[in-house]
Formats: sequence, C-alpha cells, structure tokens
Amino acid sequence: MIDRADIDALLEDATEQLERVRELYAGSLREQEVPAALKTRIKNVVENQRSALEYLAHAIYERHGDGKGAKSYYPVAPAPTKFPDVFERVLPGVAANCPDVRDAIKAHQPYEPGFEWLRHLTLLTNENKHRRLTPQTRTEQRTTRYESGGAAIQLGEGASIHLGGGADIILGGQSIRQVQPTQTIYVDWLFEHPQLSALGTLERIQESLPSLVDDVVSALP
Repeated sequence: MIDRADIDALLEDATEQLERVRELYAGSLREQEVPAALKTRIKNVVENQRSALEYLAHAIYERHGDGKGAKSYYPVAPAPTKFPDVFERVLPGVAANCPDVRDAIKAHQPYEPGFEWLRHLTLLTNENKHRRLTPQTRTEQRTTRYESGGAAIQLGEGASIHLGGGADIILGGQSIRQVQPTQTIYVDWLFEHPQLSALGTLERIQESLPSLVDDVVSALP
C-alpha cells in the first residue's frame, strides 16, 4: 500500500479552506461583489483537490511505472476510446504492471455517471479564467403596493395612477402606506466555465474525492 499521509493532508486542508469559502460566500452575495479573499480561497481549494490526485498518481507510478522517471499525472480522459492513450501517456508502464489499478482509474472518469466533477476540477485548475465568477440573480416582479386595513392597490411595473393636486386615495377610511419595490437579488455565484454554482461545485468535488482515492488505493497490491 502507498503512504497516504500527503494525500490526506491535502484533503484536510481543502476542507478547511472550503469552510472559509462558505463564510466569505454569504457576505459577498449580500455585498453583490466578489472580494479578492474569496477568489484566493477558491484557488486554494481546487489546487489542493487537484494536488491530492497528482500525489496519488505519482505514488502509483513510483511503485508500478516503467521506472524511467517520467512526469506522472492522474489520467482524465474525455471519452472511453481516449482512455488507453491518455493513461499510458501520463502513467507509462502502469497498465502493464498493475492492470487492477488501471481498471480502478478507468471506472473513475468524467464520462462515467457520477464523476462529472472530475472534468470540472480539471477545467478549474487548468486555466485561471475558468474560476471567474458571474452572479446568478433572481429578479422579482417590481410592484408598488398601497395598503391599509387589509385593502390594497397594487401596480405592476410601468403602471401608475395620476392624481391632481390635493387628491387623496382613501382605503378603508385610513391613510395609505407605500411598500417599496423589490430589488434584484444575488442568489449565487457561477463559474465562467463550467456554468455551475461555485460553492456547489467545490462541495461536490470535496465530497466525492476521498472515495475515489479509497477505491484506487484499494486496487493496489
């Protein structure tokens, strides 16, 4: 078995960083602005998550690779037909020396149901621009509502009532009160690519990554 200390340390740090992301996330939605600290924490989370996979790949190559000291990476293939070539390129010799671990990694690819998050992680760590955040908003119907004693007049956006000087609207014999229109609300931040919730994507990766590591490690002799 391989030494998992470094991998587990990276996953633990990603968990801690993700908690800070959650704290900053709520405040940034209220302020309708992405602070630099939030972008930095997101970068830390995805880099730790990706590094955990690369540490795993390096350990596998050191034990079961071709012994030529090649650079190793966790294989992420875009389609089943591409997997053999991708695997041999990034983990040379492992398929021949340890087919069980090759099969375990093959079962954990982004084209397999439930592992789409692997493609998302690859995108988020390959280029910084993918981590740009855009707001997801909810715009409620803008209305002006005059109410008093259970009676009300409600005007949709663009509608109005014009009264001459000195005119009043009386509802139930009481004065009227205006309720201010509802404004656009920021409900989430989306990554530029993939167009998914930033926090939700990070949480999905963090929830799924430990079981992938467990499955691959268990296939090692």
